[in-house]
Amino acid sequence: MELVTTENPTAELIKEIRAGLKIHNRPYIGDVKETPLAVYVKDESGTTIAGVSGDLWGVWLSIKYLWVSPELTKQGLGSKLIKTIEGNAINLGGKYANVETFSFQAKDFYLKNGYEIKMTFEKFPVETQLHYLTKTLVP
Repeated sequence: MELVTTENPTAELIKEIRAGLKIHNRPYIGDVKETPLAVYVKDESGTTIAGVSGDLWGVWLSIKYLWVSPELTKQGLGSKLIKTIEGNAINLGGKYANVETFSFQAKDFYLKNGYEIKMTFEKFPVETQLHYLTKTLVP
């Protein structure tokens, strides 16, 4: 047996570790379906100018990334993206959503869109806060 440390794990290595964990979890949660989701906006030239991505895992939508080009912020586009990905998740059986955001990112945006802070890590990764938020999509 060899213990190996790397600062550059390959995508294949991460996939192998995740596959092992899924096998371990199967007796407890079964084969929960995971569906990647994304909603995005392109301008007239075909350049992506905003988008949101995440995964629907079981009944939970996990929002991974949300970005709106700086010149388009404060125009409601982020809220449209969130509502659309949430709607897609609901159509696929989603009931809840979660997201994490730094204190300098979008905490107030998510609160405005119906999310509630469930936990905050202080001094993460060094001087900021990391907030974990959730939302019930289907009562």
